[in-house]
Amino acid sequence: MLISKLRPTTVRSHEVPARLEDAVRPRFGCLTLLHAGAGYGKTTVLAAGHRPDWTWYNLDATDREPANLAQRMGQALRVDQPAPDPSAPAEVLALELAQRLQGRTVTVTLDRCEQLGEAVEAGRFLSELLLAAPALALRVATRTRPSLPLERLRLEGRLVEVGPADLRLNRSEIAAVLARSWGRQPLPAELDFADTMLGGWPAALQLWQGGMGDQADLLGPLQPGQPLHEYLHEEVFGTLPEEVMDQVSRDWRWLLGRGPLIKRASNASRRQVADRFVRDRVAVVPGRYGWRVHPLVAAFASMHTSRGSAAAVIRAGREAEVQAAPPEPERQGGGSSCLTIRTFGGLSATTGDSLVTDTSWPAAARRLLELLLSLPGYRTTAHEAAQMLWPSHQPRAARNSFNVALHGLRRALEPDLTDGSRSRYVVREGRLYRLCVERMTCDVEDFTRLARQTSAPVDESVARRLAGAVDLHTGDYLAGCDEPFAERRRAQVRSLLLATLEDLARWYTSSGRRDLAVPALKRLVALEPGRREAWERLLELHEAPEEASQLASTG
Repeated sequence: MLISKLRPTTVRSHEVPARLEDAVRPRFGCLTLLHAGAGYGKTTVLAAGHRPDWTWYNLDATDREPANLAQRMGQALRVDQPAPDPSAPAEVLALELAQRLQGRTVTVTLDRCEQLGEAVEAGRFLSELLLAAPALALRVATRTRPSLPLERLRLEGRLVEVGPADLRLNRSEIAAVLARSWGRQPLPAELDFADTMLGGWPAALQLWQGGMGDQADLLGPLQPGQPLHEYLHEEVFGTLPEEVMDQVSRDWRWLLGRGPLIKRASNASRRQVADRFVRDRVAVVPGRYGWRVHPLVAAFASMHTSRGSAAAVIRAGREAEVQAAPPEPERQGGGSSCLTIRTFGGLSATTGDSLVTDTSWPAAARRLLELLLSLPGYRTTAHEAAQMLWPSHQPRAARNSFNVALHGLRRALEPDLTDGSRSRYVVREGRLYRLCVERMTCDVEDFTRLARQTSAPVDESVARRLAGAVDLHTGDYLAGCDEPFAERRRAQVRSLLLATLEDLARWYTSSGRRDLAVPALKRLVALEPGRREAWERLLELHEAPEEASQLASTG
């Protein structure tokens, strides 16, 4: 094994803020994950506090095989072990290594984890090793999301995440870096540019301040031929797969502008690009309402595409830096509500202006939400949910699956939810877990509430409510979900819709409103063609001769 794999790849020492050294300190039994794009100083931060008695290991593509990774990690940890069996499962290899580490407290830093790609077996090896060796502190630096059970570790309180928002330099740290480099305090305009346009991105800041020289043009280092320009080409766009770059080159204008990426990803191709940017942390930074394009990258793209003035380039970066508008006030009580759940025609959820994407929407969490939406009172116990969602699992395994799904659901609906804080939308009430539909906009709840606000006889105000309920029903409840609980709820909603259409059609007819009665009756017979009385009323209104023939032919 090359000795270069066992030491940090940084070639010079850097001062690292104390806040970051504390953030990445070893925590035994835990994973400390540094997940950010190129140039955020992940290796630098980890190397700054590295001690001789800790183990450093630089991953490469040959480590994707669990047997190779197990053997090399054993050598790096100075563990005597026989050559592992290449055919042995990853979990077995991890247990063998953990047994040889018994009695030792170990800190391991794995750098360049993106080199593993989507090697699921290597991820299983590391996951099992962390579980089987409680005296192991694992620190991982990566550009892309690793194949590790991050949601489970987060749920167990054994995941410490350090991302772009943590690794970026704040305003005072930027000022100190520029003062050391230039031998003078930065001008207010220079500091503003480095803080907002460069976004405290360490590599971009270093290349920008080195390219400034004596010039006054803040965009000068971004021009072709300058190191910062080439860095963005190589380390940002150069890391994207060819098919993604093809999509970006054909359709790029939507990337520029205000608000989170997902808000502007209006079709499948754009959503694929947005998901890839976020997953691999390419040219994006976190915002209050979702991931957005980095202001510097937006300015860089504008410079390449619009060939506009410097003011236009800066404006493109400023617009990318602006956050989405705050959510509208909640319908009931104080605070704010920005969650909308739609069930008709299929399940979707929107937080603020951001659609919850498949990458942030675990399948188990989605099934749990479908279950809560389908049950009376939108509530269930953990035991009941585990039985309905995972009937073939052992009770303990099913309960664990429920806990993971619950955590994933809360995170999907509330991206800003912090560890230890209470969920606003999925709350625990004694032994019950309840979906708080009163704190959100939910079409099936609104439909049910309006459709059941009937009185005898129907009057003008009741008819308006019933019509509002009918307008909300734009497709089958949870279309595409074949779970028994969803089918039962779908039948209930459909029955309520048919009754509502029946009441509306009857009232419109008795009120002489033929123009409204006919559409209601047509929708009624379209949903349930066997309703003879509805067909007869249509015929009385001199409608649909073809349907009359059909009705007569069916006797």
